[in-house]
Amino acid sequence: MKLKLISLHKMILITFVLVQTHFAHAIDMPECRLDFTLSRPVENASNRVINMYNDMGIFLPFKEAKVGKSNRESLSIEIVKDATQDRVDSNGCVLLGKNAINEDNSLDKLSVKGGCYVPRNNARLIRCSSEAIWAFVHMKPNSVPSDSAEFQLVINEEPTASPALLYVLAHEIAHIYQGRTGEFTGEVKIIDLSELREEKLKTLINAYDPKDIRREQEADGLALKLLSKVLLASPYKEKNLSSRGSLYWNIDKINLAADALTQVMMMQWSMQQPKIHSSFIPTKFPTPLETIKDNAYRFVCDILNNNNGVGVFPMRATSHPSPEQRLRRIVEELKPIAEKLPEDNGSNDFAPTAKLQKDLSRILSHIYKETGVYMEILHREISTIVNGELNMTDCSNL
Repeated sequence: MKLKLISLHKMILITFVLVQTHFAHAIDMPECRLDFTLSRPVENASNRVINMYNDMGIFLPFKEAKVGKSNRESLSIEIVKDATQDRVDSNGCVLLGKNAINEDNSLDKLSVKGGCYVPRNNARLIRCSSEAIWAFVHMKPNSVPSDSAEFQLVINEEPTASPALLYVLAHEIAHIYQGRTGEFTGEVKIIDLSELREEKLKTLINAYDPKDIRREQEADGLALKLLSKVLLASPYKEKNLSSRGSLYWNIDKINLAADALTQVMMMQWSMQQPKIHSSFIPTKFPTPLETIKDNAYRFVCDILNNNNGVGVFPMRATSHPSPEQRLRRIVEELKPIAEKLPEDNGSNDFAPTAKLQKDLSRILSHIYKETGVYMEILHREISTIVNGELNMTDCSNL
C-alpha cells in the first residue's frame, strides 16, 4: 500500500478553505440542477448527525434528512451541480451537449461556491456544491479518476463514511439549531497594487475589521463534540487500525478533504491567480513571535509600497472562525482523545502500516496546529497595524 504525503504548500492551502458568509436566500432550485449520485453518503451522515445531536440533548425541528426538494417533515439537502453562466439556459438547466463548466467563465447564480449553506429564509434546507461533496467523500477533486487509490490507506467497511462530510453537515445543522443561517466556504482577496495607497489601505482595513464570531464558534464546538463521539465507532473506525491510529487517520482524512476542496474552489473561482503572499506561509513550527510580527509588517509594506501586479492573501474570518482556527480546534479536540485510546486492538497484518500512519499523523497534526497558531497571530498583528497608526518608516527596517 502507498500513502501519499502532502507537500507543505498543499498543507498551507488547506488552511485557506472554510471561511466567509453571504447569507444567500433560498431561491427555487430547478430539478435539472440537482445531483443524486452521492445521496447515500449525504443522507447517512446527516441522519447520524441528527440522531447524535438528539442523544446529546440538542433537539431539532426534524427527525430525518432526505436528499432532494424541500418538504415539511424532514431536513432537505439539495446537492447542486455547479455550472458557468454560458452553459445554462433561462431555466438554469445545463445546455444539451455542453459541459457544465467553462473555466473561462464565472459560475451562475444557482451554483454553490465552496461547500454548503443554510438559506436565510428556509431553516429546513441545506444546499451543497456537488463538487464539494465529492471532495469531502473521496478526498480528491472530481477530475481524479474514480479508480485511483492515491489516498487510500486501508479499506473502510463503508468507503463513503467521510469525517469531513460529517463535520460540515454537523456545522450546518448546528446553525439550524441556533436559528440562524450560515455558509461553510472560503475566500481569498486580490488587491490591485496599482491602486492609490489610500485605497489599498482602506481595503486592508475592511478585510481586517474584527467582528463577533461567537455563534460560529458555538456551531463548530457542537460539531467537534459530535465528531469526538461518532468517529470512535463504525463506520468511521478503521477495523485494521488500533482505536488510536484510526482516530488519527480520521484527522488526516479531514485535512485531505480540505485540500481537495481547496482545488475545487480554485476551479470554481476561475482564478489563474499568482501565489499567496509569502508572509502567509510559515516555514518553521512553532514560529517565533518576532518573526510573525516582522512578516505582518512585510505584508502590509509590500501591499502599500508596491505599484505593480496584484497582492493575494487569505481573508481573515468575519462571521466565521478562520479555517486555520477550525483545523487547530479539530486537532486540539481529537488528538487528546486519540492519545488515550488503546493501540493494541488493530489487525496484526497491518501493524507496520499502522505504526507508519501513527507516526506521520502526529507530525502532521503538529504542523496543522502550529500553522493555525501562526495564522491566528499573523492576522491579529496585521489587524493591529492597519487599524492603528501605521508607521511606514518601519518598512525600511525589514
